Amino acid sequence: MEKHGDPIPGSRYFRCFCSRCGEPMRCPEADLQRKHYCEECSPSHMGLGGRPARPDDTSPAWENAVRALEG
Repeated sequence: MEKHGDPIPGSRYFRCFCSRCGEPMRCPEADLQRKHYCEECSPSHMGLGGRPARPDDTSPAWENAVRALEG
């Protein structure tokens, strides 16, 4: 049974596991102490800004943003 931190035979990586689902993964020795997430469990990243602005968007928020940009 593989354990967290075991060297992977024939590889420079070490065994680690997803912090949410336990999926076996590989990581460099320097990263063994941090949390790891597989592709399925990886936390989503919040983008900057909101929804893309559309030219036909005439909401008050859009109009205020345009006025602020126009000075």
